[in-house]
Amino acid sequence: RGEAARVLTLEALMRGQDTSGSALVRTFLRESGVPDAAIHAEERTCSTREEVVRGLELLRALNPDPGAEMTILTARYHLARARRLFAEHGAPDGGPIRVIAPEALWRMATAQERAWMAAGVPDAAATQVEARQERILSLAEALIRPMPKGWRARAEIAAGRWWRVA
Repeated sequence: RGEAARVLTLEALMRGQDTSGSALVRTFLRESGVPDAAIHAEERTCSTREEVVRGLELLRALNPDPGAEMTILTARYHLARARRLFAEHGAPDGGPIRVIAPEALWRMATAQERAWMAAGVPDAAATQVEARQERILSLAEALIRPMPKGWRARAEIAAGRWWRVA
């Protein structure tokens, strides 16, 4: 609604999806009146770390201002890990980077946006599966934390591709 100069969406098609997250977001943004020139959509990231790394690369390339603000929308069960990864890559939550769940925007949302948010909330069974996967990924992240950062990043990205890609 005119508040963001650019919107980035980076999620690839994942196992079990008919449409990538990026394609869904792009469709919603267009329906909401966001001009195509303001939407940067890629369908190549397959892990949270890869999304963080690519998102920060794009933010810096598209807006070199170190104080540029970016709001990350992610599922509520995913907030803690996403925040940890942004902080690890030099973008702590609460500074120019905010990591929030879409529900945090509910109060400001239009009726169309609220309908889109409600449609995007997974049912209880899917939420349970995603939350379990998130716990497994957080445990794996903790186990490989002693590895050098570069190795850890490559391992997480490779695991994301193996686990999630269609």
